[in-house]
Amino acid sequence: MTIYILNFINEETLASFALQGDTLVHTKTNIQVAHYFACYYDYYCEQLAITPAHLNACKNLTLTLVQTIEGKRNKLTMPAAQGIECIIQLINDVDAFLQMYHGNSIVFFMLIEDFLCHQSAMPYHNHCFDMLLQNYVNYILAFHFEEMNKLIDYFTEQPLYCKLIINKLFGYTIFMQKIIKQANIALSEYPRLTQFFEQETSDIYQA
Repeated sequence: MTIYILNFINEETLASFALQGDTLVHTKTNIQVAHYFACYYDYYCEQLAITPAHLNACKNLTLTLVQTIEGKRNKLTMPAAQGIECIIQLINDVDAFLQMYHGNSIVFFMLIEDFLCHQSAMPYHNHCFDMLLQNYVNYILAFHFEEMNKLIDYFTEQPLYCKLIINKLFGYTIFMQKIIKQANIALSEYPRLTQFFEQETSDIYQA
């Protein structure tokens, strides 16, 4: 599963951390992140006007996330939710996601379309949908950017859906920005894609 706690940070912050063996460290100082957070919470436990129990709960959650990134704990899984069972399954099981997409990408696009048709007002549903799209970025487009054409082809008759999806993929995360930079992808060569960019997304890539 993608490390979603990194979804909405900037590239500079992402590059400030690295794994040394199985330990997450701050690259400039070589400080172990887990040790830093443990000391951080221990210090503020006596300084802030909240109960130690609440602060320790935050500490335990933070250290669990760090240990998950380091591979020292089982992967995080999203809780089940009625109405998005298939989306949850694909988020929690990357193999199932890849099998579905490579077996028949149309089925994946139909799943996206079905979600958008129902326009869920539940924040958790929408969060999981965004997570699924980021798995599409990291497990499909990161290796085969041309697969984007299949998505555009499928939603040709639904330009509003296509615009919404593309701007989520390209505008809401640093992962796509990093992929494009590392692969030297010239978005100017993809007018079928950039025609759907909102102004804010265009500004990111200067497309």
